[in-house]
Amino acid sequence: MAATKSKTEEVISESLMKIQSTNFQVDPNVSSYPEELKMLMVALKKSALSTAMFSSFPVLLHWLSIAVSTASFNYATDVITFNLVNNKRVRLTKNMFIDFLNIPHNPPFFKPTNSHIIFMFNEMGHQPTLEKISDFRKSSLPCIWNFLFGIFLRCLTGRSVGLDRGRMEVYAMVMGLYYDLSVDYGTQLWKEFNKSLENTSVDKGISCARYRSLILEKVYAKEGIRVPEEGEVAEFSLYQFPKVVKDDENIFTSVARIPDVMIHKVSSTH
Repeated sequence: MAATKSKTEEVISESLMKIQSTNFQVDPNVSSYPEELKMLMVALKKSALSTAMFSSFPVLLHWLSIAVSTASFNYATDVITFNLVNNKRVRLTKNMFIDFLNIPHNPPFFKPTNSHIIFMFNEMGHQPTLEKISDFRKSSLPCIWNFLFGIFLRCLTGRSVGLDRGRMEVYAMVMGLYYDLSVDYGTQLWKEFNKSLENTSVDKGISCARYRSLILEKVYAKEGIRVPEEGEVAEFSLYQFPKVVKDDENIFTSVARIPDVMIHKVSSTH
């Protein structure tokens, strides 16, 4: 039985070389964005989610495959365990995950209501004016906030479909960044990361691979294992604003109010 299990894990490890088109890395080059988005990008780089949005680690695909094919989540203890390349089994707790992503964890946290979320989206410029949260559509926001919402869905979660709407937890994270509020980013991203285990398979590939690279960076450093010079390194797609062509010159004409706290955050960097 032990030999059969080892062989099975070896096959899975070799098969999981594909990285899903989820958990994108936000392009950190502010100069690559249209002028209208540069303030937003500077604010994001100054936010509590900077590492979660902009960072990755050049981990070997083989290491990712081993970690994923051996991973299991214990719902009772809220702990993930997985194997390293040396067959050592390690634990990943929520607090470790939060620390690895450099997310502040300073309760009490603000917990927005539906009314708070509706107010925010209307202040952003949602058209038509939002009365029910169920009527929200990302595509109905002005370009700048449409792009921000896309970052939350494509870069901070493992979602690849249903990208015009989100859950209340995603709305709360957007609100935290928009108003610079203390919301529980860590718990929400931990839940999203746990869901990625269910969405990872031989056929689908590795979900939330970029977060896994940041985790493996810390774990392998603790073990004193360096990335070898030989071997295929994982590549993570950049989430970029599409190039604006002449026919799209009117995309920034919709009014989009930038909150004072975001302006202050940006101006404090100069």
